[in-house]
Amino acid sequence: VQKIQYQTNNVQVYTKNTNTGEKEEFHAEAIICTVSLGVLQSGMIQFCPALPDWKTRALNEIQMFLFAKVIVKFKTNFWGSTNQIVICSNRKKGFYPSWMRYRNTAKDEHLLLCCLGG
Repeated sequence: VQKIQYQTNNVQVYTKNTNTGEKEEFHAEAIICTVSLGVLQSGMIQFCPALPDWKTRALNEIQMFLFAKVIVKFKTNFWGSTNQIVICSNRKKGFYPSWMRYRNTAKDEHLLLCCLGG
């Protein structure tokens, strides 16, 4: 998406295919924009008219952070049948890895999901 031009009951969305370079235009009465915060903050999408100042300020006040999910396979199940989340705090502010049982269809696999953010 390169540009969203909007007014009451009339929206045009202009896109460019990154593989072919072909440009397309879509028309609708309304849209729901679900791009990431990073895309909104980057200005990659031009809004016409521009988003209101209060909305732009609010978007720019939100900070992005790093997040990763890691699934770890163990030889044995040492945590039992609990679904409880275990959080291991870190002295580094904003860094809280958490572990939880990862449900899977294979009964013989012992998997935990670790969520890392900071």
